[in-house]
Amino acid sequence: MKNLFKKTTIVAVCTIAFCLNSFAQTAPDTGKTNVNLESLNLSNEQKALFKANKEKREATHKEFKATLTAEQKAIMLDKSLTKEEKRKKLAAGLSPEQIQLRENNKNIAKENRKEFMQTLTPEQKKVLKTKNQNWRDKRKANKADSDNVKEY
Repeated sequence: MKNLFKKTTIVAVCTIAFCLNSFAQTAPDTGKTNVNLESLNLSNEQKALFKANKEKREATHKEFKATLTAEQKAIMLDKSLTKEEKRKKLAAGLSPEQIQLRENNKNIAKENRKEFMQTLTPEQKKVLKTKNQNWRDKRKANKADSDNVKEY
């Protein structure tokens, strides 16, 4: 039961992070939004809300990272582990306070996403849905290709 809760929590956090990041990335050097966001033709109000939500997301992420122990940070930096292995090891070693903080962050992200999605027009939602589906299809194809690679 405890493992199921941890797995469900990890999947939920990753799903929310994916959803937010799939249309919310910015170019780090220029500060310009990426093509996915630009193609939505956001109004100034939507851009302001998006920026505020991004700042909240970064603040909650920073708050969570500040709670990581040296051992947890070492797991994150371990190049020999895959992302999935890192995720599993970190989840197994989280303190109750970290789990609660992660849940709170997940809820904040969910509320922010819901608030932002409510501001989108039907046309913007359609464009976003299409882009996300294309990304998922591409990711599935890449995963299928990598699954077919034989290790020698």
